[in-house]
Amino acid sequence: MGKYMFSLYEAADWMDQASEQEWQDAMRAHEQFAAAVKAAGAEVVSGEGLAKITTATTVADGVVTDGPYLPSSDVLGGFYVIECADLDAALALAKVCPSPAVEVRPTL
Repeated sequence: MGKYMFSLYEAADWMDQASEQEWQDAMRAHEQFAAAVKAAGAEVVSGEGLAKITTATTVADGVVTDGPYLPSSDVLGGFYVIECADLDAALALAKVCPSPAVEVRPTL
């Protein structure tokens, strides 16, 4: 068993553009994802959604700056830490994760 971080990327303006119904649908999709993880014999160790990118503050070389480290049209919207058998199992779960793009990395 290993742990893998799933970084979930979305359009920077998704939170501003999503309707209440789209927001509810997204939350339901994440609940279904958690059930799929469990059904696969894996575990969601942790996970959180992140506030809008406009709330980010960056500290680089000791300098504090309002805003994201790298401006982009796609931003980190949340994450999961998943414990599963191996990278292949993690990638199979990432394919059903309800996010436009999922970066999968093993933890140390």
